[in-house]
Amino acid sequence: MRVLYNLGAVNKERFHDLGMGTGKLLLQTYLSFPNLRNCVGVELSKGRYALAEQNLTRLVRRGWRGRKFRLVEFREGAFMKIVERPYLPRDRFKIGESVIAFNKSFRKGKDEKFDYRATVVGFSGDKIVVRYEGNRTFKADLDMVFEPGTERICEIWQGNLFDYPGAWNGEICILETDFPSEMHNELISCMTKTPVGCTFLTYHDLKKLPNFNSKRLRQLDVNVYDSDRYLTSWSQGWRFYCWEHVRDLKELRPLPSSVTALSLSKENRIRVYQKRKKRWVWGKARAIHNNTLVEVDFLDGRKKVVYGIRDNRLALHRPRFSIDEVVSAFHPDWAYRMQFSMLTGKVVGHNADGSYCFSWETCMGSRTLKIPEYWVFARNKYRYNIGDEVLSCWTDYALNKNSPLRYKKFKATIKEINTNGTYSVEFDFGNKKRFSENVREMWITTEDEEDEYQVTLEDWDEDPISSLCIQVANKWTPQCVATFLVECSDEMQVDLATSVRIVLQNGINGKALTAMNQASLESVLGMSTLVAEDFYRRYMYWVHTRMDNPPTDAQRKLEKMCCEIPGGGPEGSRMS
Repeated sequence: MRVLYNLGAVNKERFHDLGMGTGKLLLQTYLSFPNLRNCVGVELSKGRYALAEQNLTRLVRRGWRGRKFRLVEFREGAFMKIVERPYLPRDRFKIGESVIAFNKSFRKGKDEKFDYRATVVGFSGDKIVVRYEGNRTFKADLDMVFEPGTERICEIWQGNLFDYPGAWNGEICILETDFPSEMHNELISCMTKTPVGCTFLTYHDLKKLPNFNSKRLRQLDVNVYDSDRYLTSWSQGWRFYCWEHVRDLKELRPLPSSVTALSLSKENRIRVYQKRKKRWVWGKARAIHNNTLVEVDFLDGRKKVVYGIRDNRLALHRPRFSIDEVVSAFHPDWAYRMQFSMLTGKVVGHNADGSYCFSWETCMGSRTLKIPEYWVFARNKYRYNIGDEVLSCWTDYALNKNSPLRYKKFKATIKEINTNGTYSVEFDFGNKKRFSENVREMWITTEDEEDEYQVTLEDWDEDPISSLCIQVANKWTPQCVATFLVECSDEMQVDLATSVRIVLQNGINGKALTAMNQASLESVLGMSTLVAEDFYRRYMYWVHTRMDNPPTDAQRKLEKMCCEIPGGGPEGSRMS
């Protein structure tokens, strides 16, 4: 779930797992992020594809926590597509209404893509007569017809990921495959063909490939540090790599359509490209002509030039980091030699070409260097501080897969925090102390964290069950909120259909839901007093204590109390 959180799944609509294996991550993503309208998995191995096909078939037959699914396309061993049934099913449509009408008999080949957009033209018994493009008319089952925008699709496809039609139009692409070196050029080329903003998870550290395009593919801030590791079936914490397709700041492109001549004149400064000198410089828009032209003063001289508002030589100044902000960076001279040592310093200036003036301290004093934007990253959020008493695995044991003491924790003290996300730790082995310079964060814990983990395991059966990513509850769409209510309804064995209808009809998002108290659940979502009380105490408490940036009046985590004397503490208090 953490990798999907880091890849920004809550803000996306299209997810592609290109090398899905048995489809575990594909299905988890499809069920956990209802904002994703289209999830696709591609697998070359016929054996693993067959297992993924079985997994989707089980989902269709059994449903999932009150949610139901329908098979809409299928050819054994080649392709399969399912769609989640709407929470507010339509029992009637109007003639002339635009719909999405699926039909299992249409698609024959796996390389075909059928457009299911249609228009209702009549009714025949319990079926709906629809007309597709080309005046083809068919009778469709009611549960195969959807309002446009309400269909959530999950599709699997057997074959080479480079052959799948539309493989690179996703907004998240999972590439956990170990690509051979002869395919690296094609891989990088395809990744830069995705929409700008697309995020990736890769098995390879792409920046170490000779053909890596650092101006178009930027490593995510959280992922440049060693602490960003993921639990897998073969490792306690594997180092995957996360990227984002970004624009080259030196590339000429038109201003956003929302920018006007007036708004441009209010900017403190803008970036202006000089074609003759082939460089970016600072400018200030000072005069407006007919709302389509601006007069720009060059800040490095007395020259004034009039530009059209849609001239691609003008660009807004939108730096990721502000002046004096503490950041991390790769030294460009080392990075170009494939040596990615991290520096910690601060931004002391912005350059018109998008790069930063970066200052850091050395044994010889302060140094300043111009560093491209793609080599500058947000500072790491370390879990532990210098001087903390911790429990840690000993490095030599932890790196040895055959060591019986591999996961044994020893008492230790944090001595230094390294810029790459690791720690320098002093171990206490009783009669002697030993030192390790590169201890991974995943090997470290504290006694309090161990105790809390044990309490979490004890309360596992008591906690609510939900597929959704609770951490991003503030960013849930109305579809996500409705899904959460459907799953809660299934666990509570209470009908919340009225609440689901109110959420979808009124567009109630996660921010609005998490701000509700018990009275709001009754007045806004139409819950009864008893249901609202139970829902607030159980489910809203669970959300409030796990989400990012909870509302100010959110419920706080309760400490679990062990009372030897009856009446020594609240009966319902617990830690989740």
